[in-house]
Amino acid sequence: MTQTHQKELARKSLVAIFMKGLSVIINFAFLSFSTHYFGAKYWGMFALTISALQFLAVISSFGLDIALVNLVASSKLKSLRTYTKLLGILVISNATLTLLAFYFTEHIAAFFDTGAEFEGYLKIMLLALLPFCLMKVNAGVLRGQKKIAAFNFFESAARNLAGILVVLALLVFNDSDPEILFIGAALGIIVSALFSFTSLKKLARGSLDNLKLKAVFQLSFPIQSSILLKQGVLWFATFIGGYYLLEKDLGIFDGAFRIANLSTAVLFAVNSILAPKVSEMEKASLQEKQKLLSASVKMTFLSSLPFILILMIFPEPILGILLGKEFIAAKTTLMIILVGQLVNNFCGSVGTYMQMTGLQKQFRNITLISFLINACFGIVLTPKYGIEGLAVALVLAIASRNIFGAIYIYKKTGLATFFNPKALLNWKK
Repeated sequence: MTQTHQKELARKSLVAIFMKGLSVIINFAFLSFSTHYFGAKYWGMFALTISALQFLAVISSFGLDIALVNLVASSKLKSLRTYTKLLGILVISNATLTLLAFYFTEHIAAFFDTGAEFEGYLKIMLLALLPFCLMKVNAGVLRGQKKIAAFNFFESAARNLAGILVVLALLVFNDSDPEILFIGAALGIIVSALFSFTSLKKLARGSLDNLKLKAVFQLSFPIQSSILLKQGVLWFATFIGGYYLLEKDLGIFDGAFRIANLSTAVLFAVNSILAPKVSEMEKASLQEKQKLLSASVKMTFLSSLPFILILMIFPEPILGILLGKEFIAAKTTLMIILVGQLVNNFCGSVGTYMQMTGLQKQFRNITLISFLINACFGIVLTPKYGIEGLAVALVLAIASRNIFGAIYIYKKTGLATFFNPKALLNWKK
């Protein structure tokens, strides 16, 4: 059983890494084109609007996108009828939240001191809230069905691919209006959401799975709070930057973060395989689970290390060529964030394991601590040190969450999610 799981992890991870690599290329093409063509100022505004969209999507989806991975993988949810009920709830919650957000757009723009221009961009992106939420939930179903290639595509690449095609088409008619960036992104999300409904193919029509909606939300609500806090660390960093920094400086910070975040591509790809595997191995022995976790962290850490080192050695040319000359100012910021990503990859699949093994509440508590660390240090350091201070706060939050989570898993279960340097001695074993 152990060998079977390890071979499946390795085989599917190669597929996932290939698809994630393709997704990274697409996502990066959107980033690079946008920063070169529209500049750091409008990328900063875009970072604010997309963070707001992601924040609202987590609130209105109730954590169902992650919960469905568990339920579908364990065959607890297999009925199209149950899924349709969940879909109806999502439509109502998203429509309500969209209307509320539209009402407060003027106040949001005033809070960030960005004016009517940002208010208009935010309204455009809010039109994509429901499609964005549905796409994330459908991607969760695909992940639970182990359709990893499709999951990786719809997780982020699909919307950016469609987005850049729409932007290029619109530029034919108007080559100077920054609003095109936001229209293209919103339409990209809407188009991708429609295609994501291919995830329903394996949900049996008319069959019953005896799954109560109460049980679904009992699983999803703790996950939702964990996601809000985990992703909130990133969103809050953007919101702090939006409050204290100029739009241009926020764009420079966000660009550096996205470059550094490329180093987690392998971790994300392996996690997409690991989540359903962990759910399947609920009754497996401790030794079998440890071998699976060790194989995954060895693959992610050693694969990401060369990329991180390259970024650390050549930060200026990489930022200048990939994002534009404005972004060279983020050299120190990039180095700081890379330290956090190194710790993230070293600790392994902490969040994925805890969310798939009934430790959602404990993970929520740990992410709450990291969120508070980010908030406190961000508010103190950003006004004084700018994007470097914001980066330090973010790294402290990311590092604390992963270190505390890895320690908790080890003490609670005896399982080590973190990388063991001894693996270098038996890489081929």
